[in-house]
Amino acid sequence: MVKREKKDFKGVHRVIKKLATGEKRKYHYVFRGGPCFWNSSDSIEPGDPEYAIAFADALRKAPTGIKTTGANSTAAVIASYRKSAHFTLLKPRTQRDYEKYLTAFEAEFGEDPVKMFEEVESIAEIRVWKEQWKHSPKQYDYATSVVTRLLNWAKKEGAKITMHHHVGVERLYKSDRSDII
Repeated sequence: MVKREKKDFKGVHRVIKKLATGEKRKYHYVFRGGPCFWNSSDSIEPGDPEYAIAFADALRKAPTGIKTTGANSTAAVIASYRKSAHFTLLKPRTQRDYEKYLTAFEAEFGEDPVKMFEEVESIAEIRVWKEQWKHSPKQYDYATSVVTRLLNWAKKEGAKITMHHHVGVERLYKSDRSDII
């Protein structure tokens, strides 16, 4: 299980993993998909000068595609999707509804490489993001639909990813309208 911590150091992706032994271990990476430069078994602590040095070293060694401000970022893919016929041909009401979720998705994952959604672990990241709508199963499911549609478009039309795992996601909302019929 992947659990996220509060971000307070720009460019650090933090995860907490539960090991098979039941122990929880923290890992810090240079952005999502970047190299791990610290874990909780290290002798240094976040905030120590050695921590910043380790981050800087890992950032220099990171592949050039990790920092994403260009065409491979999730934000760039969302911007392309908004300009595409798949979005512009939607009814204005549907566009407004999609915008709510696209804007929230971009705020959470915009800086990250869109390639991260090719990894199985991204499902847990998306699930954590969707938790903000857990109070409303309909909204939660709508967020699921919008993200799936975006990723399907990125796979087929945008050609930014070759596959994604956000398919067949179980829905929360169940309706019984049999009394109307």
